[in-house]
Amino acid sequence: MSRGPRLTALLAGALLAGVVLAGVALAAGPLAGQQEARPELRGEVTRGGEIMPGAEIVLHRVSATQAGEIDTVQADAAGRFLFSLPSVPREDQEGDVYFASIRHDGILYFGRAVSRAVQLDSVYAIRAYDTLVAPPAGTALPVGVRYLIAEDGAEGWQITDLFEIAHEGDRTWVAAPGGITWSHPLPAAARDPQVGGGDVSRDAAVVEDGVLLLSGPISPGARQFILRYRVDSLDGLDVPLAPGTRVAELLVREPAPDLEVEGLPGVETVEMQPGVTFRRYAAEPPQVDRIRVTVGEPPAQIPMEWLTVGLGLLLAIAGLYAVGRGGGAGTPAPVSAYGAPAGAAPLDPVDARNRILLEIARIDQRLDDEGLDAQERARLEGERAAKVAHLSGGA
Repeated sequence: MSRGPRLTALLAGALLAGVVLAGVALAAGPLAGQQEARPELRGEVTRGGEIMPGAEIVLHRVSATQAGEIDTVQADAAGRFLFSLPSVPREDQEGDVYFASIRHDGILYFGRAVSRAVQLDSVYAIRAYDTLVAPPAGTALPVGVRYLIAEDGAEGWQITDLFEIAHEGDRTWVAAPGGITWSHPLPAAARDPQVGGGDVSRDAAVVEDGVLLLSGPISPGARQFILRYRVDSLDGLDVPLAPGTRVAELLVREPAPDLEVEGLPGVETVEMQPGVTFRRYAAEPPQVDRIRVTVGEPPAQIPMEWLTVGLGLLLAIAGLYAVGRGGGAGTPAPVSAYGAPAGAAPLDPVDARNRILLEIARIDQRLDDEGLDAQERARLEGERAAKVAHLSGGA
């Protein structure tokens, strides 16, 4: 049967279209693979609420093995900037965390840590501020959080004293020539103080006559400062608190003697590392102007024969109770590392922030170890930088 000219033309057109589409499909496969989109960090930089065109932005990457600057760009006329990231941010052990910074008037400002891909959907913000010279004796800033971590050692108790001050203004305080930006008294029993850690460098703070003196800049927001010193005993430890302190906590590494802490009731135990627990005393806000610690008397020794009789009675009562119930008691709820039942609601933002502060303090303690190898030191410094960026960005 013969085909008409019209049918032949239609078949030829269909065949040609199929060949063309197949060629396009074959070409598209490798091309799509070659042009796979890279993750991007889009942001803006402002100074006191105004855009900063031409500002130089530095991108930092932190991983489990390394940390450092990896790229630099300039903000456009609208204060916006864009970084093409070499990897998708991930907060697991093998992932990369990113943050960006800017230096203005000699002071470094940085945005939040980016540890999840979903954060790239939002505009990344870096806030810089103009400066204001503090009075010669420093400015009065409230203490939002005060943490003391006590650990027993060969030369007495080592205290890690962490302050978080709340600067609610819109300018960065800087010291006048020969002056300071902030100060706070320390316990009279403190000896061998070492300043450093948090948002202050070691050369921007000193201890004189039992007073911590800061000369470094203090930018708006919550800023952390860490100090370490030793005391011969916890018994009689007297820690001054600034007026209006919002949260005060004392953490004592176990094993430790029984303590009475005036103004701070005992709360749940905290496990900072596997198998390393700290007894915790806390108040929000504290109703006292100083923390006073007293070591309690050791419990009286119970005669062994009394202990044997008492244990026998307890076992007998427990057996009768189990028979009466007709079954074993329910299994207690598992407890998480922070003393809360496993599966409980996640920490609220304040608790989560407090945990990060404690983690920073613990990292700083480890960085003081001169025996750390270079790789471990770089990893810890990167981890610390990411946590500080996370706090400063409010994320």
